[in-house]
Amino acid sequence: MVNLSNANLSNANLSNAYLFVVSLTNTDLSNANLNNADLSAVNLENADLNNADLSNATLRSYTNLRNANLQDVRLNNTKIDNTIELKQARIISEPPLYQ
Repeated sequence: MVNLSNANLSNANLSNAYLFVVSLTNTDLSNANLNNADLSAVNLENADLNNADLSNATLRSYTNLRNANLQDVRLNNTKIDNTIELKQARIISEPPLYQ
């Protein structure tokens, strides 16, 4: 497993990235472009995804978003299955998540 925990990736362009089984715990991904990224089985516990673009991204196979900040995240056409962990995640959106 690649460990990028505690990294500052704010404003990073990670579109089309293949991040399968990467640890991004406590990582700052605010305003990051994750359009069309594969985040399957990624550990995003306590990550800051405020205003990140997850449009067309894939979150499957036990992606962990426990206690993550998902405020104003964009999820247009994001592929999500029922194995992701959202316990205590902060999901607040203005405007709505889906447009």
